[in-house]
Amino acid sequence: MLDSFIFFALQRIEAELHALAGESTAIISEAAPTLPGDYAHVRSLTRPQAGGGFVELKPMVAMEAEKWSNYTGGDAVGYIITGDTVAFYPPDAKDMTLVYQSQLTLPADAAGTNWALTGFFDLVINASMVEVADYEQNTELAMRYESKYQQQVDRYEVEQDRNRYGPGIATASQYNAYSRPPRSM
Repeated sequence: MLDSFIFFALQRIEAELHALAGESTAIISEAAPTLPGDYAHVRSLTRPQAGGGFVELKPMVAMEAEKWSNYTGGDAVGYIITGDTVAFYPPDAKDMTLVYQSQLTLPADAAGTNWALTGFFDLVINASMVEVADYEQNTELAMRYESKYQQQVDRYEVEQDRNRYGPGIATASQYNAYSRPPRSM
């Protein structure tokens, strides 16, 4: 029965777990366009920019990509994912940086663990306790563990933002304010 509560808890927090821990990075190119085996969906796909920095590529639909398919000599502006491969438009030989969400494995591997249970044990336990309290129809206990669960989600979101955007920057909005050049008037 405990496995059932953990399974329901993991389903309950799947979106938060993806946002908090399932982010990975890979280098892909026209020469090696295969997506990683644990790929779930794109967070960002960027190419290096002449003079430093990077440019984020945009996802394209087939009609859009067709316009770029015969164009040569330029930098990629977009991409299409088909199956487990990426095509860049226009074709570009540079290495691209893919930041993606990893697939979430529910509820555990053959050894009885997964990254959610090992990396976010307290979050999973509190979400499981919310499920147990709901099963037992104990509203007071459910509210107590729901509060603990939400506090942990908030804490993990701040940690993830710090890991993603760099030291001294706590949130995405702070990163955006820091990284944008000032507007000229």
